[in-house]
Amino acid sequence: MRLDSIFAIAEQYDTLLVDVWGVVYDGVHPLAEGVKALNKLKQQGKIIIFVSNNPRPSNLARMTLQQLGIHGTINIVTSGDVMRSLLQEKHQGQKVYHLGRARNKDLLSGMNLIEVDTLDESDFVILSCFLEEAEDFSQFDPELEYIAKQHLLVYCPNPDIHAAHENTLRKTAGFFARRLEEKFGGQAWRIGKPNAIIFDFVNAQFPGILQDKQKALMIGDTLTTDIQGGQQYGIDTLFVEDGISGLLREYCDVKPTYTIKTLK
Repeated sequence: MRLDSIFAIAEQYDTLLVDVWGVVYDGVHPLAEGVKALNKLKQQGKIIIFVSNNPRPSNLARMTLQQLGIHGTINIVTSGDVMRSLLQEKHQGQKVYHLGRARNKDLLSGMNLIEVDTLDESDFVILSCFLEEAEDFSQFDPELEYIAKQHLLVYCPNPDIHAAHENTLRKTAGFFARRLEEKFGGQAWRIGKPNAIIFDFVNAQFPGILQDKQKALMIGDTLTTDIQGGQQYGIDTLFVEDGISGLLREYCDVKPTYTIKTLK
């Protein structure tokens, strides 16, 4: 069903799970109509929880949302939050090789882990690297090949393959997880949408919020993460067409409950 405005269906839902990039943010600037709509929905009493495949702790993403103009209390869960929780539960005191540390030092900040400089020292690997469109995407191939040959345990705390950034397409961690698997035969565990682990984490952080799934709506711009994840978890979905899937002209079999050109 195609919508001109989210307010055509808003009364059906109590809880809105909202992606960030492509919905209220283009990587540099706020998407003003989306910000305005969410602020109005909050005023109407809707529970809004941002659910982002951002491999950083949510306190940093919350600051970004405040700067974008989201008012009041900001509820947010990032894949970085989920990753940190899993590491605390399963890997305290272990040695980790962080492929992506140069551009993402926040993910492991303050954790009881030993960050090592070579793969052969590591107990497991975190893959959070990203590259801008003009950068050589094969530069991580030696590490990816070694990881695959040694059958190392790999976590990817951002399953997204691309992100829009200043009218370019940034290659994000999911791109390199896919390359690890398809080119070198390795395996990566994806921590974030579309996997249920992040929705379960939302429900744990906000108990009972998804108990009545008919009253929840997932809003996002990526068919293979936001929309597929919402569907697999059993909630309705709203696909924002002007986001990353539209930019890539991405096609997949996932059919959202609703579509809208931009969130408004």
